[in-house]
Amino acid sequence: EQFEDVTGPTLLETPDLESAMQRILTQGNASVATHATIAQYYLRHQRIEQCTVHLEQVYQAVPGAIRFVQQLTELYLKTDRLDEPMKVASMTVEVLEETEMLGEKYSAELLDLLGDSYLRLGRVDDAISTYQKCLKLSEKRVETKRRLATAYRQAGNQEAADFQENEADRLSVDQLVEQAEQTPPPDVNETNSESEREDTGGTDAVIERQD
Repeated sequence: EQFEDVTGPTLLETPDLESAMQRILTQGNASVATHATIAQYYLRHQRIEQCTVHLEQVYQAVPGAIRFVQQLTELYLKTDRLDEPMKVASMTVEVLEETEMLGEKYSAELLDLLGDSYLRLGRVDDAISTYQKCLKLSEKRVETKRRLATAYRQAGNQEAADFQENEADRLSVDQLVEQAEQTPPPDVNETNSESEREDTGGTDAVIERQD
């Protein structure tokens, strides 16, 4: 995770982290980093409501903080707050485009969620253009292609929908083949040794029963 790349996951498991952060919040000295840290703590412990509050603070201060906005958008969608993810994600995408940062890590994930927001709100054309933008950044996103197919189907473009479904199927197979090719074959010697141990164990058991 982007946050953990900097701090390390161990910090988020520190027993006294929450109480220390709460003291800072009570004193009114909370920085953006404080809100970001405690948001990740709450997220790790599945305390969604508290996490959302602090992610909102991060977004308001730094709307271009892609990873945190992506998390906030995802939490909004999970709790069916459909207007908020669209507003938050679209604002951040606009900021990223203006600063030529659309393409940084987590940009594709954010665009994917924005497309989902549009689709669930019935804004099919916006969903299509957003999914297309996402796939320009990361063309091998199988599920994004499937959702784009859904959007095309809702727009009445069955030909484009079928194309995206076929592309998603092809990519899915390609990824499975690639994964299989990267998986090292079993060590023949080790396999034989295990078989020998099993055979020996079985023989010993027979001998013991005979005794």
